[in-house]
Amino acid sequence: MNTTFPDDTTPPAGDGSPCGHGECVCAGAGPAMSRIGADLLRQFGPSPEVRKHLDRARLELLQGLRTLLDERISQMQKETGTAARGDRVPVD
Repeated sequence: MNTTFPDDTTPPAGDGSPCGHGECVCAGAGPAMSRIGADLLRQFGPSPEVRKHLDRARLELLQGLRTLLDERISQMQKETGTAARGDRVPVD
């Protein structure tokens, strides 16, 4: 959809700033909804203590995945008889 505004700008968002998406059909509703969503999360979201706990749990999960991948890589290297090494790549 190609909507042209009189001064070739996007309509203002809720705070008067442009949407930032060129000729946007949201008419500023997108940025306004993002601000509302962020405000709701701050008011009704988890407490800082809960967020800290979830961040630690997320890190623990990622570390577990890394260990799982490392074990699988080692297993595949044993099966194929290849050692963990890099290949030489010519650089111009």
